[in-house]
Amino acid sequence: MKALIIDDEQYIREGLKSLIDWNSLGFEIAGEAKNGKEGLMKIKELHPEVCVVDIRMPVMDGIKMIEQASQEKIKCKFIILSGYRDFEYAQRAMECNVNKYVLKPIDEDQLVEKLQEVRDEIIKTNAQLRYVEESTNLSKDKVIHKIIMQKSPSIMWMNQWYNFQLPWNSYHIVLIDFLEDVTTVKKAMARKILEEFIKNGDYGVVFQIEEYVGIVIKNILFEHNFLLLEKMKILLKQEVLIDTIIAVGRKVKDINDIYLSFTDAKMLLKHSFIYGDEKILSSGLLDKRREVELETDNFDIDVYTDNLYAAIDVNSMKSINDILEDMLDNYKILGWSSEKIKAYYVNLYVKITTILFEKNKELKNMELLNERILEKLYTQGSLIKLHGFVKYQLVTISDILSAKRPTEIIHKIINYVERNYDKEIKIDDLGKIFNYNSAYLGKQFKNQTGNYFNTFLDQVRINNAKKLLVNTDYKIYEIAKKVGYKEPDYFTIKFKKYVDQSPNAYRNSKKGER
Repeated sequence: MKALIIDDEQYIREGLKSLIDWNSLGFEIAGEAKNGKEGLMKIKELHPEVCVVDIRMPVMDGIKMIEQASQEKIKCKFIILSGYRDFEYAQRAMECNVNKYVLKPIDEDQLVEKLQEVRDEIIKTNAQLRYVEESTNLSKDKVIHKIIMQKSPSIMWMNQWYNFQLPWNSYHIVLIDFLEDVTTVKKAMARKILEEFIKNGDYGVVFQIEEYVGIVIKNILFEHNFLLLEKMKILLKQEVLIDTIIAVGRKVKDINDIYLSFTDAKMLLKHSFIYGDEKILSSGLLDKRREVELETDNFDIDVYTDNLYAAIDVNSMKSINDILEDMLDNYKILGWSSEKIKAYYVNLYVKITTILFEKNKELKNMELLNERILEKLYTQGSLIKLHGFVKYQLVTISDILSAKRPTEIIHKIINYVERNYDKEIKIDDLGKIFNYNSAYLGKQFKNQTGNYFNTFLDQVRINNAKKLLVNTDYKIYEIAKKVGYKEPDYFTIKFKKYVDQSPNAYRNSKKGER
């Protein structure tokens, strides 16, 4: 607790500071003044809990200073210093609720005793005030909980006991969550600061619910203006040194509908990972989810994996971006937990990088997947950051591959087929992938290679089938699938066309050679 010494004689001020062990009594000397006028200014500036004041001083004496402080409702305990001849002054001091005085010359033990008495009174008063405040808050919180649970007490009763001044024109529920673990003391400080701010602006009522600090905001539209909420964020950051995320539910006009606004705000905080880094979340973010209900069964990660791989493989920045943004929009609609979304992103990234690594020798010396990358994936603080990190990684890989590949279009197609012969490939698809007219591509391919595109594709597939027949024990239908033929019989027909033997006959002949 802060103490202030006010006396016109410097040697007394210095003596009091050194004579008493203030710290052991629970005080620190916050300042000093040489007359009542200066003392009153210091009291307003420093807000001490106790002042040791001489009665007789120039400019303004101690009694006048105490009387003025009392008129201005300044909360401070006063111990007055007086001589025998100042007893009449001391009596006037009693009328200002000053009941501690020490006679001069000052007796150290007597002053210590008075300081102890004042300290104990302050502690007791503060404890009582805290008890009343906490009891009132608990009672008020229960009333607001009832409103949220659609069990509203009578408006007349709430106005009488808490001066809510109901009904209001509109109601918003605002919930504040902390972006770090905070102590009970810090949370109480945050609530107190918010209560002062909300009370001064007559913005509504502060309450505590679950792990959140909440506010019922009255008669304010938040659709496009978050200035009030931004001020609250800044205030908490400056005064309590904590970062917060604030969610505001929809506006309702009936007190019995407050639960709808509360449900919105709670849902926003529950899914705050999804909604980005704004740190002020509004119910408008939920509108899309209300309009579009996407079943989780329709969200096929393999489709995204295949399409994204193809876009990365040909270095199509537009396709990479379109696919990822479509995936991001679906995640927002689904409203999954942060853990589930991260798991899906990791699954996508692992699948794509594994396929890229298997099909591209250029990547053999690159670490596409390690503990550091996985840790970064899992520790991103929001869906937007996670999405951006994955996009950056995949675009970087695509650019590296593109830099190592042919630039001329027919060589690009040959290179693409040699990597992706196991997939369904048509000249029309290649036209779309490489942004060329498919008829033009077909003619250019025949002119430069001497083969029609489909013939070249068959040759690539059959050559790879021959390697699998000699070097593995895969069955014929398995090899057919691995080189891009869906039907084993069709594969056998093609194989005979180019090799003059059936796949089995070719395998047996090569075994005989060994």
